[in-house]
Amino acid sequence: MCGIGFILSPKNISKNPQKTPLSIDLLERRGPNWSKTVVVKDENWSMEFFGSVLWLQGSKITLQPVQGDNGDVFLWNGDAYNIGELSSEEGISDTKWISDNIFENDSDFLLDLISKVKGPWCFVYYKKSAQKVYFGKDHFGRHSLLWTLDEVSIEKGCTICSCGAERYLTEVPSFGVFELDLLKFEVSLHPWSTLNTEALGKLKICDQIHFSLNQLNMTLPIHIQSINSIEDYVKLNYGIIDDLETLLLKSVKRRVTNLPRLCRTCVAQAVEVNCNHAKIAILFSGGLDSTILAALVHRCLPQDESVDLINVAFELEGKNKRFGFEYNVPDRISGIDAYEEIRTLYHREWNLVNVNITREELTKYRSSHISRLVYPLCSILDESLGCVIWFAARGKGVLESQNHAVYTSEARVIIVGSGADEQLGGYSRHAAKFRTDGWPGLINEIALDISRISSRNLGRDDRVISDHGRSGRIPFLDEDVVNLLNSVPIEKKMDLRLPRGIGDKILLRGLAWKLGLIKTASRPKRAMQFGTRIANPKEKGSDVSKRLMVSE
Repeated sequence: MCGIGFILSPKNISKNPQKTPLSIDLLERRGPNWSKTVVVKDENWSMEFFGSVLWLQGSKITLQPVQGDNGDVFLWNGDAYNIGELSSEEGISDTKWISDNIFENDSDFLLDLISKVKGPWCFVYYKKSAQKVYFGKDHFGRHSLLWTLDEVSIEKGCTICSCGAERYLTEVPSFGVFELDLLKFEVSLHPWSTLNTEALGKLKICDQIHFSLNQLNMTLPIHIQSINSIEDYVKLNYGIIDDLETLLLKSVKRRVTNLPRLCRTCVAQAVEVNCNHAKIAILFSGGLDSTILAALVHRCLPQDESVDLINVAFELEGKNKRFGFEYNVPDRISGIDAYEEIRTLYHREWNLVNVNITREELTKYRSSHISRLVYPLCSILDESLGCVIWFAARGKGVLESQNHAVYTSEARVIIVGSGADEQLGGYSRHAAKFRTDGWPGLINEIALDISRISSRNLGRDDRVISDHGRSGRIPFLDEDVVNLLNSVPIEKKMDLRLPRGIGDKILLRGLAWKLGLIKTASRPKRAMQFGTRIANPKEKGSDVSKRLMVSE
């Protein structure tokens, strides 16, 4: 994970060196291990490249911005989990391998290479010989990238960055790789091969980038199995469950083993140490998704390595508040239950970190800092979820198992369960759609959710997690996992004829049952904002939040 920023300014316009459109403080927090600015000038333009680095790949850190002998400059914020398949060189980071290769080849090579990367990414690349800047982010939009190009003119120049609170910034859409011609100042797009370009208006379209993604199986059920319980489902669908387990385990392994075995404190010492702290944390509500991920993480790590399970609760208010039970919210109750189940089945040191947030602390950080990270999103729902995830990623709380000793997670990677609800029918609106429009309506709703994953909340979540110098990793949005789930018939993934806690995400519930997580398998889905008790149920989540006040 890194913080990247790029400013393009007309050379004839004077600029105050003390003022930059980049929020350098936010970008530096994303990459605590290194940061640097490089300025490149030509006849017409001044280009400022900023890079901060969170070292998570390779035997040694790759410094950014990466500069080629030919004058090229590369900024990379990504995790190529298949770098071992792409490169024969052992111990090389994805940043170095990609930059070495694109510096030596033409632009077509860049587009071909980027199509082969498995994992989240975004980048900015200045190709001096072509006088072009290329930038974009992965198909699912798992990493944040903001821009100003929708408002740009020759006089203004443009800004592209990982995060920033300036009001003119908007999210870069996950359409493919954009190409900025510095001679014509013309923006064009190399779209993903799966993208419908008819709705893109006047944007100039160039050669497509191949992206291998199975289309969603839209086949309507004909002969539906008679199922009354999760156990019934498991007996009839063991093969599909086994396929999901295989690919999801592979996805988790890519995300928890692909990093130096050092925590935040030990990596900062810059010496060889035997680190016995947790390197991996899991956003842990005790729900179905996070508990399954914990079980799979266990199978990927050495037995002597501890894992942090981070559970967030906001102080109860009014009649719900009782002395000694101020944080007895639904997610805390389910978190403790799932923690007991997981440590009974899977023996290692599990640290259940209870993150307790007072209303005063919420108010303090929400307006002064978190609002800058949630931006450009601004709804009440974005506020609630952004705050929950920011406090979780901070990792500061008390341990459930050690007499509530104060504890701060040293993990540099946080595993997140995003993407499961959209693909497996976990939202209440899926059940509502099924009640009104049956299987056709449900399939269309799932298709809509999958199509807009990249434009909804992943950029926001990336910004709030990375603000703590940690990397959020999302196993359910692994390319291989998505391909499998897209191919599975709808009735094998969800059966909303059945009660809540059984029919929703029934494929995932079947996997939990197979893993021995019997209590977890039937635990009903609960929205994060209500499970942590941050949200006011009287407010409408889609309304603009007046509490997110980002200054001009």
